[in-house]
Amino acid sequence: MKRRKASITVFLSLILMLVLSVVFSFLEAARVCGLEAYAKMDAAQTGNSLLAEYDPALKEKYGILCLDGSYQTDGFQCGLVENRAAFFSDANLSGKPALGSRQWELFPLRLSFMNVSRYELAPDGDGIDFCRQAAEAVRREGGADLVQELYGLVTRKAEKGTWQQTGVKTVKTAAPGESGAEENPLDAVEAMKARGILALVMGDQNVSAKKSDLTEVLSHRSLREGNWEVDKSREWDRKLLFQLYLKKYFSSVRNIKKDRALDYEMEYIIAGKDSDGKNLKAVVNQLLLLREAANVAYLETSGDKSQKLQAAAVLLATAIGQPELTPVMKQSLIAAWAYAESVSDVRLLLEGQCVALVKTDAQWHTDLKNLGSSSRKIKQEKGQDYEDYLQILLWKTSEKTMTYRCMDLIEMNENVKMDNMILQMECFYTYEADPIFVSFCTIGKAPFKKYEFTQNRTVSYQQ
Repeated sequence: MKRRKASITVFLSLILMLVLSVVFSFLEAARVCGLEAYAKMDAAQTGNSLLAEYDPALKEKYGILCLDGSYQTDGFQCGLVENRAAFFSDANLSGKPALGSRQWELFPLRLSFMNVSRYELAPDGDGIDFCRQAAEAVRREGGADLVQELYGLVTRKAEKGTWQQTGVKTVKTAAPGESGAEENPLDAVEAMKARGILALVMGDQNVSAKKSDLTEVLSHRSLREGNWEVDKSREWDRKLLFQLYLKKYFSSVRNIKKDRALDYEMEYIIAGKDSDGKNLKAVVNQLLLLREAANVAYLETSGDKSQKLQAAAVLLATAIGQPELTPVMKQSLIAAWAYAESVSDVRLLLEGQCVALVKTDAQWHTDLKNLGSSSRKIKQEKGQDYEDYLQILLWKTSEKTMTYRCMDLIEMNENVKMDNMILQMECFYTYEADPIFVSFCTIGKAPFKKYEFTQNRTVSYQQ
């Protein structure tokens, strides 16, 4: 048998090794690209899984999406969010084959590190992004169509300066039992004030006796802060949309919702007191001030009523023997009559009727000769109702105050802490994977370095 030299076989073996090395290198490069794509997908899916665990009560009852960073424990911790992300990532990447399967995992990837590098909590930046989310919820539901109408309502009232005090003081007149004292409009108004404002405007309606401890609510405690740089730019319609949001989701004396810590929530947002009675009284006083200014302006421009006021002023000044006080007496009568009419206006609003911002003669209900009487037969359907007047009062309340008091009510109703609630966050992920194909074309026992992939993702409930 003839022997042949093996030099060609060795040469082919060397060539084959080079070819296989190139093939395995390309396969490993393709696999690295696949691993990077898996890391991107897992980072996105993990972030979305975190957002999917929003607080259901806030979404259902208030239309707000927030992630509870405390996970119903004693306090907020970024570590809780990071551990939850690791759980979701492990579930996403485990990819375990079914029992008995010979499937081979080509892209075994694992999350080695996750960090919440930045986050924003609901009260951060004066609660602007919380306010934005609430405003967007109203906009999506068609509330944008009401903004122009509401803007016209609140700005028209603001431009008329209805928040100015009238500056009119009541002049003390004859004591009871003296001539003319029993018919004195000024004494009648003093008697009205002595009864208490809620007794005047509520009549037979019951006033809620609910109270709440405000010492630990958001607007009264030191707040936890995130490290997100909040965009504080203003949108012209944001506050108006937020006011519509408050009207929809919170109760008032004319629209009481069940199972709330306070029945008069809109009144709390305006006044910030610890009981329904105090909040209602504060709002009624503001409404009286608002209506008094409008009613004084009406009396000063009405020819018929101005004549009646002049005649009454002359009569009263003469009765006390000081006719030179007639101009001062007239101004006191204007203030008294405007106050009595304002009490009537607020009573109508609380009964569910309407009061026009600027009255006509037909819409004036009180008589100078009998200011202390109250008529229950008045029906007024033209003008603005109680909820409209609350919108005017809200317009005069700062956006931060409205937002924080709104969150106060959510905390009281749902037993949560709004400075635990995450609106958006930036997450940093590090993934590891072991090489596979390069081990087939490496000579010796050189150690293989693990692959590392990093991803940075922002997840947010904001639009």
